[in-house]
This record gives sequence, C-alpha cells and structure tokens, in this order.
Amino acid sequence: MNFNILTDSCFWIALFDPISNIQEHQHALSVVDDIVNENILIPWPTLYEFVNTRLARRQDNLLRFHQFLRKPNVHLIDDAKYKNPALEKTFEQTKFKYLTYSLIDQVLREMILDPNLKFDFLVTFNKRDFEDVCAKRGIIIL
Repeated sequence: MNFNILTDSCFWIALFDPISNIQEHQHALSVVDDIVNENILIPWPTLYEFVNTRLARRQDNLLRFHQFLRKPNVHLIDDAKYKNPALEKTFEQTKFKYLTYSLIDQVLREMILDPNLKFDFLVTFNKRDFEDVCAKRGIIIL
C-alpha cells in the first residue's frame, strides 16, 4: 500500500538548496529516502514559492527537480478551490490579531482540512503552522 504524502515548500527548499540550512538539508535527504516510492502530492502554491529565481539560477538543481516532478507517483495539486477562502482567512486573521500565516501556508491549511483530499502525512519543517489542522484530520507530520 502506498501512502499519500503532502509536501510543503520548505521541504523542497531544504532538499535542493543545501546552503540555506545544512541541518534541514540532511533531514530532507533522510525523508526523501523514506517517501520516494510513495504518492507525493505537491500543491501548486508551494511550487511558486520554491521554483523561484534562486532555484532557476541553479540549473542542475532545477533540472533534478524537474525530473523528480515527472515521476509517475508525483502529483501536482490544484489550488483553485482553496485560494479564495485562504485569502479571506489571511486578511481576517490579521484584522483580528489571530495567529497569522502566509497565504501559501493558509492554502495548505485549507487543503489539510478538506476531507476529500486524501493523504496520510505532511512533510514540513514548520510543524507549528500545521499541527492544529493536522490533528483534526489525523494527519502525521514528518
């Protein structure tokens, strides 16, 4: 049985940009070994955050990531139904001084709360941003 694993952009940044944080890079290397044969779900907004100018200038890393995306067990998750509610929650939380999340994190939170999006694990280094919504769905944070 393959698991479905939702990934946050910080995981991809740590994996493909070892200079940013060597400790997170080492952790990402061990995680990727564990998940490489599972169903990997990549939300579109995380691509916008990760595939940025910095990565584009590192052609070897960009090409490695492109090859990874082409694997049959890697699936891009459309954010169309999540982005408007996420945007509203981002403004609402700021207005009333709740905890604030980036728009990308808010979209991921909406995805996590969607019972129709089936996944077993979330890979992130920002555990505090997602532990409440993951607990509601019984999602394990790697």
